Amino acid sequence: MKRISTLLIYLLFTCSYTYGQMTQYSYKRVIKGITEQWHKIILPDELFGKLSPDLTDIKIFGITTGKDTIEAPYFTRSTKQQITSKEITFKTLNTSHDDKGYYFSFEVPAAETINQIKPGFKKKNFDWTIKLEGSQNLNDWFTIADNYRILSIKNETTDFKFTNILFPNSQYRYFRLSVHSKENPELTVASIERQEITAGTSRDYAIRKLDIQQNKETKQTEITIELPLPVPVSQVKIAVKDRFDYYRPVTIEYLADSVKY
Repeated sequence: MKRISTLLIYLLFTCSYTYGQMTQYSYKRVIKGITEQWHKIILPDELFGKLSPDLTDIKIFGITTGKDTIEAPYFTRSTKQQITSKEITFKTLNTSHDDKGYYFSFEVPAAETINQIKPGFKKKNFDWTIKLEGSQNLNDWFTIADNYRILSIKNETTDFKFTNILFPNSQYRYFRLSVHSKENPELTVASIERQEITAGTSRDYAIRKLDIQQNKETKQTEITIELPLPVPVSQVKIAVKDRFDYYRPVTIEYLADSVKY
């Protein structure tokens, strides 16, 4: 399934006169129901195939009662999901270990809410589970995340890392990160953040044709997807039956133009 963030056009009908002629454009649509100063238009799917990739060739014209042509200014805005992060200042209090693992304690400002920690380790290859706890007084600790897996693989053929620790909004003065490892994970850096997500609006596109081929020589699966219309795409979802952990590099290409012989 392919998905595109809905694109909106906001029209400001404080119009200026123009000498451009509407007859030079080969594709036109009539805009009806103009009653306010600001209007919102959702671009239809069939329009994208007629536009340049940067959408700069959109023109909006009006005709006055005196038969003068006027052009309306506008701006475009994509309604895709927005993700922003605020990094929170903190102090590292303690680093210790026992036979169960290694522990790192942090202090953050009392008023700050966090939901993400990004630790960095000197080691390049590891597969650990961690536990994250919060406290207001360094005596009573409450579990925020447990048995959370972090992983890093780096060799000649693979470079993969998943170490970001995501959890629900939490507001504690102190945080303790426990790494279940018999060897020192050698924490080199950490970033404590609050991530905020603004939901977006997306379209799901129907697929006209789907072709899946197995390339035995390269040991690759090649998936060709044909859509009914040329449209901008910002996300591709692939349904996989396997439930075990896996890592696969992916290349996405698109056909810009084609000629039939």
